[in-house]
Amino acid sequence: MDFKKATFKYELSIGDVPVTLDASIGEAAYPTDGDSLETLILVADDAMYIQKYT
Repeated sequence: MDFKKATFKYELSIGDVPVTLDASIGEAAYPTDGDSLETLILVADDAMYIQKYT
């Protein structure tokens, strides 16, 4: 399965403290990745976690 994913990263400072904000997003498309809402959510969730931890 070809997981579609995106990561956003933003670095800023609060006073003298550096802070990094990031987000990982998984994507799933009907009917390519599944034919039910439950399956699409699971595929998107898997893609998000793969992006987040790789």
